[in-house]
Amino acid sequence: MERFRNITIIFLLAVVLPASGAKAKSASVLLQEGLFAEQMEGDLDAAIKVYERVLQEFPKSRAQAAEALLHIGLCYEKLGKQEAQKAYRRLIKEYADQHEPVAQARARLAAINPLDDTQQAGLVMRELDIRNLYKIGNYGSWGACLSRDGRKLVYCKQENIFTNLISNLVVRNLVSGEEIQITDYETGEVLLPVFSPDGNEIVYAYTTKPTPDGYPLHVVSVETGQDRTLGLSGWPVDWSRDGRFILIKGPINPRAKHKILSINKEGAELLDLPVPAGKNMRFSPDGRYLSYACEGNLYLFDIGDQKEIQITEESHGDVHPIWSSDGQGLLFRSQRRFDPIKDLCYVSIVEGKARGEVRVLKPDFSGDWGFSHSENGRLLYQRDMQEKCIYTVTIDPQMGQPIEDPQKLAAGMQPEWSPDGKQISYVAEDALRIMSADGSHDREIMKIHGHYTGTYAWTNDNHIYMSETIDGARGIYAISLSAKERRMVLKGKGEHLTYSRRTKQLAFVEKKQIFTMDLDGGNLRQVTSDNKIKYNPAFSPDGKQIAFESGPPGGGGIRTLTVVSVEDGTARELFQGSTPKDRFLQSSWSPDGTKIAWYSRIGIIRIGQVSGGKSSMFKVKADRPYMPHMPHMPRWSPDGTKMLFWNPVNYFQLMIMDNFLPELND
Repeated sequence: MERFRNITIIFLLAVVLPASGAKAKSASVLLQEGLFAEQMEGDLDAAIKVYERVLQEFPKSRAQAAEALLHIGLCYEKLGKQEAQKAYRRLIKEYADQHEPVAQARARLAAINPLDDTQQAGLVMRELDIRNLYKIGNYGSWGACLSRDGRKLVYCKQENIFTNLISNLVVRNLVSGEEIQITDYETGEVLLPVFSPDGNEIVYAYTTKPTPDGYPLHVVSVETGQDRTLGLSGWPVDWSRDGRFILIKGPINPRAKHKILSINKEGAELLDLPVPAGKNMRFSPDGRYLSYACEGNLYLFDIGDQKEIQITEESHGDVHPIWSSDGQGLLFRSQRRFDPIKDLCYVSIVEGKARGEVRVLKPDFSGDWGFSHSENGRLLYQRDMQEKCIYTVTIDPQMGQPIEDPQKLAAGMQPEWSPDGKQISYVAEDALRIMSADGSHDREIMKIHGHYTGTYAWTNDNHIYMSETIDGARGIYAISLSAKERRMVLKGKGEHLTYSRRTKQLAFVEKKQIFTMDLDGGNLRQVTSDNKIKYNPAFSPDGKQIAFESGPPGGGGIRTLTVVSVEDGTARELFQGSTPKDRFLQSSWSPDGTKIAWYSRIGIIRIGQVSGGKSSMFKVKADRPYMPHMPHMPRWSPDGTKMLFWNPVNYFQLMIMDNFLPELND
């Protein structure tokens, strides 16, 4: 009987205690469980259930509830479900006092649906969250346009980045967020779409092979996808308000002139009109004028009278004029303040002449330029951005090539693995930071004072060694990661540090030569002795060799990737560049010592076989303009399964700006 009673008690405890424990969990603990399921395990459905428990069980814990609701929206958004917008709207409505989650919810709503009515009044700038926006190099996006009513957007979607470039036209409904692809090319480039005045058609350029006169012109129906060619080539610029004319330009060339096409259902005819040379040309809404920029000033061209009219003077760098929707003025970028950064400005136009002073609408508009302005006062523009990001990618240990998409970890540069591969250090905003290998637990260690030079080293004793100049004292400093303190270990010497985990020594460059030393600064020894320039030494895994870039004494010339024996200073070339542009910077050995990765020229990483002398390009898949198209500074993980790198890239955001014109009626 006693044994039966004990078994019963044990059973009841097994049932009751977990339930009691579950209820005893705090809102913060539940929230962390949800974050783990979402971010670590990728189980979005399970994460949503945990977040919903936070809302149900802890409605008075407003900070945690707001955070849970935000992540419910983020999970639904990743799942591609409309419930995301409901979660964001609920957060904005019910948790207005939780400013940070509400701000993030507004930003996500703006990305999903730029016309969402929960957005604040007054000047609003919103990023359009568009994947695969087609662009080339530093020319920016190859086209986007608002419909006249401001409710639709067309853009060029990039399909492939590693083989032949393919792009197609996609139209997004800015009210519902829905998208439809209206061209279906399997090869070739679609560029520079422009909406017809009624928004039912789009003129664009398409080709599989560029011609000197531009690309063949097409017109496609937004509703049916029916496509017709116009029988002429060029690049579309604008479509007149009455629908009768299309303005085109030749190839990218400052001297290329604009031309006007008369369009009908059968095709188009090139009009014999002497259009003046100028940039950023557009039709006025009434079709009477062409606006354009030339040598830092704005001009109009009276199409009927064939007369040029100067609008602005004194060459303030006025560029990118766009007509306001009512035709009463021009929006443009200008450098009118005593500031190198350009502003968004406005000048009134009455009967083809400027009236009143130029007004600054939005300061600091330097990296931005406009595509189109809708009838409801919405401006579509491109913002030039620069971002430095840390990525890891899983690689094939044998080939050293990526086998999956890269993972963005943080904004920053100069990443290095910890000796055990469980953490990553990097530099961001003049600070040394450390995070877990998956990007979590990111924290600042200390500010980097003075002048930080070259690469740095993370050693087995949990220190980072870095070359800095602090209060005028240049040297190699040891930074304790546990105590968050630094001390100088070698005065006046060293840059481009590397560390051998096997021999527990540092190597660095000083006065064109490579030196090694112990971690306390002792046993300083010169390894090389020739007069060539040397950059970025890297210890081999066994600590017996150091790889580095070597070049002619005066700089320039052909560079080589050279290895030197630490023991006797014997050097040998592994790879030689074919041109002075071929570089061998920031090299990293594979853990087995058979391969070396290095940053070659702008945006290229190469993987070389140490024994065979052969190399291949390191290719990273990218699906966004600011994903790592051009990674550099490769860092092999200690176990050889991942590659760490950072990616400095200029990228482009499509933006919409509302509520910036009412003041013009003052």
